[in-house]
This record gives sequence, C-alpha cells and structure tokens, in this order.
Amino acid sequence: MKRESVRTAVLCRVYAILLYAYPKEFRKQFGGEMRQIFLDRWRAASAPRMLFFSEMAKDWILSSSKERMANMKMASLRSPLRNLAVAAATLLVCLFVSTAFLHAYVISSASMEGSLQIGDHILVGKVGPGREIRRDGLVTFRYPTDESKIFVKRVIGLPGDHIRLAGKQVIRNGRRLSEPYVQHNASRADAFRDNFPADPPTLIPARGLDMLAHHVSGGEVIVPAGSLFVLGDNRDDSADSRYWGFVPRENVVGRPLLVYLSYAGTRIRWNRTLHFLGSAPPTELQP
Repeated sequence: MKRESVRTAVLCRVYAILLYAYPKEFRKQFGGEMRQIFLDRWRAASAPRMLFFSEMAKDWILSSSKERMANMKMASLRSPLRNLAVAAATLLVCLFVSTAFLHAYVISSASMEGSLQIGDHILVGKVGPGREIRRDGLVTFRYPTDESKIFVKRVIGLPGDHIRLAGKQVIRNGRRLSEPYVQHNASRADAFRDNFPADPPTLIPARGLDMLAHHVSGGEVIVPAGSLFVLGDNRDDSADSRYWGFVPRENVVGRPLLVYLSYAGTRIRWNRTLHFLGSAPPTELQP
C-alpha cells in the first residue's frame, strides 16, 4: 500500500511538470482541475494501466499542441520561422508516439475532400478489436483487395444496416441522410454510383460482385456480421464499398484524430496545421 502511495505521488509530480507544455494562463486557470482529473483516473484505472498511460499521453500531446497554437494566435506570434519550428516539433513528437498508440499517414487521394485534402498529414488513434466503431465517423483500414494500402473513408453502415443510394442521397434503414460533410462535383450522372446498388457496371472487382450477389435484398445492401460499409466524402470521386464491397472489421486500423501538418505542393497550409478532425453528424430524414 505504501509503495502504491509513493508511485502515485511520483506520477502526480511528473504530470505537474508535463503541464508546463500548456501556456501559462491556461495552467493558472485549469492546472489544478487537470491534476485532480489525472489523479482520479489513475486511481480508477485497472492494472496493468497501459491503456491509462496511452490515453493520457495522447490527450496531453493533442491538447497541449492545440492550446499552444491558440496562444500563438492570440499573441500574434505567427512569424514564418516560429511556425516552422512549431510544425517541425509537432511532427517529431507525432512520429515518436506513433509506435505506441498512434499512426501517422499522408492523404494522397481526393476521395475524402471536404474533410481531408491531398497533402494532409494525419494522426490516427489505434482501435483495438474490442473497441466500438461508430456510424458516420472516419476510419482508416487496410484496403481489402491490397492490405499493403491504407484507406480513409467514412463509416456509413454497421452489421445489420440496410443501405442504398437514390439520386446521390444515402438511405440507411429507411431514413435519408442529410450529410454536411459530403460534396458532389460530377457534372454527369452515373446510374450505379448515384443509385446504388442499381445497374452495376460490367467492370467491378470480385469482392464487389460478391456483395451484390449475396448481400442485396429489396434493392438494398445488407451489411453482414463483422463488416463495415464505407463511403468517401467526395462522393462522386471515391472508390469505396459501392465498388469493392465491405471492409472486414479486423482490417480497421483506427480513427483519424488530427491533421498535424498539411502541404499544397511545397507550400504549408497553416490554416490546417493542428486541425482536429470532426464533423456534425448527419440528419436523418424521411426518404
């Protein structure tokens, strides 16, 4: 018991030092509350507490970076040299922690434009086998037809969900989704893409053909157990579950959390640096 008390005291002291990563005014206002939250979570965590350390480290890195950037904006200290130093430091930290509980990836396609842009460098929080996957959230996964590739899409269907598209609108379980994150840029209609799963094209991967042959009923795709149905936010220009089928749950890598750096060619997009990923959920309407 005495050993546990000493360990707790040491950890609290270390955490108090780590709080110096936050701006001075932020520490004055919230430091005491944050130390108490840390202590309460430590006492409530179950052995061996590895998940506790990973979650607290992730929170410390992301939140302290966000507050530092906000403080820089408030103080008008955004010189190009200082910004470059902040971006470089953030990059080094992100690469350092990626082996423990985060992955770092670079967006290389336009399929998620509206949410993610080509040149975005993102951090992804790992999702274990027992962790919940939520509808309408972003997810990274190993591409089912080539697992050496990592894709990012949005989860539209979970096991048991009925999915179809009508006039580019997603209908899920009989409700039309009004999706604020989606964009449509194609000037020409496509019967299969826009009214899925009607009129499949002749050239479609084998996994997509299997989905259409065995998991369609009443003009809707029914997501099987252990699978996800995903779509790109750039809905008219995305290779997704409409074409190559479901994502096996075991292929899921994690959830995108943060754009820690972003490039357009050789130019840094400062407005997307330390940009936290999230969007308003869709509104479910009558079809």
